[in-house]
Amino acid sequence: MATERIVGPVRPDDASLSHTLELAQRVARDRLRLLKLDLEERASSVVRRSTLISVGALCLLLAWIGLLGAAVLGLAQQIALPLSLLVVALSQLVLGAALILWARRGGQRT
Repeated sequence: MATERIVGPVRPDDASLSHTLELAQRVARDRLRLLKLDLEERASSVVRRSTLISVGALCLLLAWIGLLGAAVLGLAQQIALPLSLLVVALSQLVLGAALILWARRGGQRT
């Protein structure tokens, strides 16, 4: 007849359990630090890209205003200055309205 040895549950001593908990806390803290650094890096990248986009949009706006001024001055040589201003302003009004209507339709051609 074989004798079976029954082993009860193994209980770690307090020092081992304390050390394990300390290591788990360190891992959790390190992960939180890594997450914080990752979020800071992403936020910095978003701010940098947003700034560059804003500066680029401002440059485009200034160039567009310059082109409109040149168009007004070019037309002023052919027609009166107030009329050339009106023509350029109306062209922008029509262009803006067309773009808004096109966008509201979802960009689909009908």
